Amino acid sequence: MTIDKSLFWTLSSKSKTLDNESVHQLRKGTKQLRAHLHLIRQLQGHQKETEHLRQSVKKLARMLAGQRDADVMYALLQELINQTTDAELTPLMVELQHVLNSERLPQIDIRQVHKMARDIDRSTDKLLTHEPEGNEINQLLEVCLENLCEEGQDLLYNAAANWNDLHNWRKQVKKLTYQYKLKKNPDPVDLVIIEKLDQLGDSLGKINDLNILDNFVRRQQYLNTRAQILHTFTQLLGLLDEHKYLLLAQTQQLFAELTALPDQLSLDS
Repeated sequence: MTIDKSLFWTLSSKSKTLDNESVHQLRKGTKQLRAHLHLIRQLQGHQKETEHLRQSVKKLARMLAGQRDADVMYALLQELINQTTDAELTPLMVELQHVLNSERLPQIDIRQVHKMARDIDRSTDKLLTHEPEGNEINQLLEVCLENLCEEGQDLLYNAAANWNDLHNWRKQVKKLTYQYKLKKNPDPVDLVIIEKLDQLGDSLGKINDLNILDNFVRRQQYLNTRAQILHTFTQLLGLLDEHKYLLLAQTQQLFAELTALPDQLSLDS
């Protein structure tokens, strides 16, 4: 098992900002590293050194979350602006983008991000040297995939969609995806599972991004008192709901493809 250093690197200490791509790559790297550490914990139990590293990675991920969410919401609003022909919705979404522009990490936090990234990078090289046996990993991942599918069946086909529960399940999907990708010699079945988990995670991620934007819009609506603008907020929230349910239907289809894999693979063999 190896960590892809292109996803989690030591940032240049001269950089005074964190652009969208840097935040995205760092966040992706923290998720991969946390998935690796979680797999080690499941196989080997709690280890003091790796637990300290896990907490550091978790803290870094939280520091980056606010700016990452602001970047994603800004981009989603831009997509909606490009798609809409509604003369009332566009000014509201542009106004919301201006609010998001102010939600950037301050310099003191950016400096801390640089330091934490360097410390985590060094700790990763030092601590993550032992590779568990392949059989151990295979058995564990098979059980995790089975449990994931059982939980997904309940969540995705519930009459009333619970977006927060779906978000929590999405984190499990992403973690399992990264854990499958950590296998040193994936077989053809692994590669198919990885592809399906990737697609499922991406679809769930789009739902979660829309839900983050939904919550942000509701907070801004609460702060506003103008009747006409409140009406436009309601229109925008309805549009976001429409997009979420379309993505939910897509996610259900991707999940059905994942759960059908055992039967399909047995027929192919």
